[in-house]
Amino acid sequence: MLETELADVPGVGIQLGNDRAAVVTDTNSGRACIEAVLECEPQEVFELLTDYENLPSHIVGLQEATFLGKANGASSVQFTMKLPFPIGRVCWTNLIEASECDGTYKIEWSLVEGDLSACNGSIVLAPAEGLPRRTKASYQIHVSQKSRIPKRAERMAVNWLLPRVVRRLCAKLESAV
Repeated sequence: MLETELADVPGVGIQLGNDRAAVVTDTNSGRACIEAVLECEPQEVFELLTDYENLPSHIVGLQEATFLGKANGASSVQFTMKLPFPIGRVCWTNLIEASECDGTYKIEWSLVEGDLSACNGSIVLAPAEGLPRRTKASYQIHVSQKSRIPKRAERMAVNWLLPRVVRRLCAKLESAV
């Protein structure tokens, strides 16, 4: 599996074939780091991830994404997600900045308001070294809810959601090629 910044933190591994993805979660802090090699170009991944209103068809549990507008180069997007019991429906708005420099794409987001106390992260998409038509995706996120739920339930939600999100996204990207 690929190494991640949180490699010393126990987490969940995702087997996508040929050991091309790893998910490491720190469920005590609500942080996760995912690294994957995807079978498509970085621009294809970037275009899919910045088509905000179509994200629900690619991300498990995401029910709705509404583009609210753009100011100073950043997009405001409201999301609604359904997570396993006992969490349920969660709604929040993120400010998202997307950029490209020399073939490397970056998407960064931060929480504006909603049912979460944190929803901040980034994804960097770069050509995978030595692998033609492949993208190395490095994804980091910090999420926590305002409401108090047991840590065990939070861990179960993270461990349930992240592998499914990565699998569906990879399948979507690879079927589009």
